[in-house]
Amino acid sequence: MQKISEKKYALALFRSLENKDQKHTEEIIKNFIILLDKNNKLSVIDKIIEEFEKIHNTENQIIDVETITATEMNDTQKKDVKKFILEKTNSKTINITHNISKKILGGIIIKYGDRIIDSSIKNKLNNLKIELLK
Repeated sequence: MQKISEKKYALALFRSLENKDQKHTEEIIKNFIILLDKNNKLSVIDKIIEEFEKIHNTENQIIDVETITATEMNDTQKKDVKKFILEKTNSKTINITHNISKKILGGIIIKYGDRIIDSSIKNKLNNLKIELLK
């Protein structure tokens, strides 16, 4: 018997739930959990949920973004980051998580999808050091 991956389970659930009302959604999820139990897959439900969220976000043009700065960003800076990511990704919705780390010294690191934009002062100093040592 062919093994069904977590991604395939997630995709099947996503497609099953498309355009369904609340009543049908609850029934589909209940049956899905019964199926997972029958196939001894309840132990990987967290991975299935993670894959489901990725599919949902891709289908709905939603992107998760993490920013790291040395200090709290003001509203204008947050809007600029959001505008920058919207232009780069053509996404409709952006979920931004802001983190503060004194280790980067200043500037900003932006992570989204499989990309990292590192405009931190720490990174620029490291790059300068590498250039000077050549």
